[in-house]
Amino acid sequence: MFFLMCYATINLACAVQTLLREPSWRPRFRYYHWTLSVVGFGLCMAIMFLSSWYFALVALVLVVCAYKYIEYKGAEKEYGDGIRGLSMSAARFALLRLEDAPLHTKNWRPQLLVLVELDEDFVPKNEKIVTFASQLKHGKGLTLLLSIIDGYFPDQTEVRSNAKAALKKLIVANKVKGFADVAVTRQMSETLCALVQTAGLGGMHPNTIIVSWPDEWHDGVGHRRVHLFTEAIRVAQAANLAVLVPVAVHKFPSNKERVEGYIDVWWIVYDGGLLMLLPFLLKQYKVWAKCKLRIFTVAHEEDNSIQMKKQLQNFIYQLRIEAHVDIVEMMDEDITAYTYDLTTRMEQRQQMLKALHLNRSRSTASIEVQTMVEMAHVHHQQHHHHHNSRHFTLSVDSEPEDSPPSATAEHEPKEANVIKMHDAVKLNKVIIERSREAQLVIINLPHPPKQGEDEFHWMDYLEVMSKGLNRVLWVKGTDQEVVTIFS
Repeated sequence: MFFLMCYATINLACAVQTLLREPSWRPRFRYYHWTLSVVGFGLCMAIMFLSSWYFALVALVLVVCAYKYIEYKGAEKEYGDGIRGLSMSAARFALLRLEDAPLHTKNWRPQLLVLVELDEDFVPKNEKIVTFASQLKHGKGLTLLLSIIDGYFPDQTEVRSNAKAALKKLIVANKVKGFADVAVTRQMSETLCALVQTAGLGGMHPNTIIVSWPDEWHDGVGHRRVHLFTEAIRVAQAANLAVLVPVAVHKFPSNKERVEGYIDVWWIVYDGGLLMLLPFLLKQYKVWAKCKLRIFTVAHEEDNSIQMKKQLQNFIYQLRIEAHVDIVEMMDEDITAYTYDLTTRMEQRQQMLKALHLNRSRSTASIEVQTMVEMAHVHHQQHHHHHNSRHFTLSVDSEPEDSPPSATAEHEPKEANVIKMHDAVKLNKVIIERSREAQLVIINLPHPPKQGEDEFHWMDYLEVMSKGLNRVLWVKGTDQEVVTIFS
């Protein structure tokens, strides 16, 4: 039996190598053809089962066990692995099929490109962002972890290898089905743009990018982080990718936690249904399984709230998603003094941050003196002795104790900024009233500023809208349908 099994496996290996057209397979027999190997394999198997079918089955089981044992031990295979060759051939065939066939809405699933920031010791600064990506894995899509390191690649090859190894450990620890890669570059913005355009292979390319909110963007060194953050969103939008931005990602639950409560979706702009699909995918995972879904949409005074609610309830029912629907009416209110004060302090802080960034580029040695001068011009020359480095960490809802009381009063904010801030304050107020205790709040991400426009103002509006919430996920769709009422 084992003699016949030996010849059968040899014939099978020869046939597989020929059909896969392996470059290393070069038989000396001039008249060899793969059909001869197939016939030899068939004859061996036939003789085995004609002789004794139960001993033939035992021999087959023992051969399979021996192969799996060798594969598990990782023994060196001098002649290659035919199974790996079959896998590569099947993968190539599947990728070509995906490239040729257009993607239907019912087959859409998030193929994630996750931007991971590493510190000097190759420890992720935002490891929970990978955990969050793993909780979306019910979509069974592709996950790519990407980290960009500042440097010169020929001098940083070992650093890149260590960083890539750290990302692979992160993949294993979070049980993510995906791949990791690291890019070393001196031009991080340009490299990010190129990687977003070229990530993936054929039909298996990312359609969604996850980038964490830059928590420490208020200080003087946050100028670069803000630019990279907004640039990533601009590039993703140009590449027709959806964008997910978790705020305070360190507060998101780990895979061992179980949360109960509500997932609130604030549906302000229709984006193709991505806001509906994401909470459904999260609820398929054990961490969020016990959460209930609530959907809020905003109506103005002139809108028919009752009709809007009926239409939205019918749409959710057609999507076969279980959720509570509510319509929130936004009343027109006068712009308050708080909004004026908030906008004024926002503009003043951005002037100081720009001054600090400009001075850093001029001279490292004179940064402190130059920054003090610029800040003094913003807050008036006569009060310069009251200012120090604490001005660099102003937040949108607080001001330094030693700032002059007349600074905000004498500064006249721009009308457009006041109107935007007024809308952000109103929306935050209604969101806080209904979603303060929610486990996760999902909101439409507004369009990012264009190249050259003020990025800090946009960041301030987002921060004001999400102020006071536990966990926030900003979502920007591509306006393409990702959910359908058809099974």
